[in-house]
Amino acid sequence: MHTAFMSNMADRLRKAREARGFAHASEAAKALGVPYPTYAGHENGSRGFLDDIDRYAQFFGIRAEWLRSGIGPMKSGHRDPFQAQLEALSPEKRQQVYQFIEFLRGNRDAAE
Repeated sequence: MHTAFMSNMADRLRKAREARGFAHASEAAKALGVPYPTYAGHENGSRGFLDDIDRYAQFFGIRAEWLRSGIGPMKSGHRDPFQAQLEALSPEKRQQVYQFIEFLRGNRDAAE
């Protein structure tokens, strides 16, 4: 998987933790029952956490799709018209959309 994509997920995980009121990753890890080195690796981008997205989303009260892709609002309740179309896609097609968005983000960063 593309490194920028993972670091963006890690940034979103950190934002979700902070929004939930945990000042430090160690506090969140303890509340989750996850070893601190594991959680810290997820949050700093050195370890992937695709298998844990649903768990983290539920714990932090955020949308799993936002944590995975950064698309739409962090929390549910705000219905983005693009979101319904995205959710209607197969998981494979959704992953292609996420990869394309990351590709575009990478090109945008290179142009700046």
